[in-house]
Parts: sequence; structure tokens; C-alpha cells
Amino acid sequence: MRSTVVMIRLPKPPVKKIPKPAAAGIKLAARPSVGLPTARTIERQLATAPKLDVEPQLSRIAVTAPLPNLAAIDVAATTVGTGGTGSAGAGAGSTGSGSGGTGNLFEECADAPGRPMVADVYRLPSRTDSVAAMRQRTPVKRVCLSQLDITPRSFREGFPGLGTLVEWFGLDIRFNVNIAQAGTWDLALVSDDGAILSIDDADVIDNDGVHGPTARLARVRLPGGVRHFRVRYFQGPREQIALVLVWRKQGEKDFDYIPGSLLGRSAMPAR
Repeated sequence: MRSTVVMIRLPKPPVKKIPKPAAAGIKLAARPSVGLPTARTIERQLATAPKLDVEPQLSRIAVTAPLPNLAAIDVAATTVGTGGTGSAGAGAGSTGSGSGGTGNLFEECADAPGRPMVADVYRLPSRTDSVAAMRQRTPVKRVCLSQLDITPRSFREGFPGLGTLVEWFGLDIRFNVNIAQAGTWDLALVSDDGAILSIDDADVIDNDGVHGPTARLARVRLPGGVRHFRVRYFQGPREQIALVLVWRKQGEKDFDYIPGSLLGRSAMPAR
């Protein structure tokens, strides 16, 4: 039987042309604003900047004991071009009420209402190398000082009620200074071991670390009114210590301690 094959030609399906996008007709979405500050905004921010005008750290120079009349600090100041020549100046003998003269360095605050500097005492682990070690610890005592005039010396007396704590301790010291009129001062901080000076919560002098008696200086413009001073200090291995804070107004030749008449107790954090 013969089979017949029938060939059927199917029509081609129509091809639809996809139109090319017209580049000119595509519009990019506008970028959202990222809130960049305008020049006027920046000017306003600068106008409300912190009141302290602290110059960069000027010097870090070893100080020789026993630091007679602060002469070593004056010598340090002359090396950074602060004007004038160093001299013995009024020195430590000008205060008359400093804690470095007679009596104990540290007293119970209730027994010493005339001492304006209040310090929280911390026990620190051995090998501490920074005042930052106090952050995660709780103070064990609160004591008061008359002045930061602890020139380099041996420290064996300890603190009231704390036995023989003479090494591996920290002090968080706060006090107010009443600035009668705005001006610029040179400040010098001498410490053994580390210390940091802050004014109105701004770090002014960083003399942190493990070292012998070392002076560090800064120049700062202070507005008038009550300024809040804070000195964080730590003592490493026994038994040499030093903690001295002095100033001089710009243009003056001699450093001296901050007069006791300008000092007052500052509000302390709850313990």
C-alpha cells in the first residue's frame, strides 16, 4: 500500500519589534537631600563652640626635685617662647596655706572646711599606666586638699582611714576657680606619675603615663565667672609622688599657685 506525504507550509509568525528606549525621554529621579550644612550653619556652630580656647601642648620637660620656688617650671616656660625669662618668682612660699607646707596633704573633708579641693580616692591594680584606670572602679574614700602644691617627695603618710595606701592609687580632684575677668593664662601641670587637667569638661593638659616629675604646659583663654577645674592623677609604684598646678597671666613673668581666695568646692558626683 502506498502512503502519500502531504507537505503543508505554515506561515511565519509575525515578529513584533520591541522599540528601543528613547534615551532623551528617560528622566533620572532627583537625588534626595543629604542635609549638608550651609556656610551660615557652620558659622552658627562655630559661634557656639566651647568657650575654652586651648592652644596645642607646648612642652614636656623633666623637672628636677625639690623644685625650689618653681624655678624649674619657669625654665620650662622659657623654652616654648611664652615671653620673658624664667625666674624664681613668687613660688611656693607665696601661698602660706598650701598643703605642701605643714600638716597632712590629705584630710577628711568634714574636718577641713577650709580646704576647697575635693578628691575621690581609688585603689588601682598594679601596673596601672593611665588615669583611665579609674573609670571602671569605685572610689574608696573622699578627702580634701588646700592646694595642688605637692612638689616631688616621698609619700608615706597615706590617706585618713586607708592605712598604708601609698602606691597604685588614683585621685579624681575637683574644684572651682572664680575668674574675675576673662583673660589668657599659661598653665603648668607637674606630676609623678600621670595627670590630666580639664576645665569645664575640656582636657587642657595631658601629662598621663608612668614617668618621673614632668612638667607640661598649655595656654588657655578663660571666660569670666566660675570655671570648673578637674585633675585626674594616678600614682604608680612607691614612693615618689608629685602633683603641682600653677599659672601665670599672659604677659606676666612668674608662675604661682592659684590664689586660695579664688578657689571653692565643686559639686561632686554621688558615690
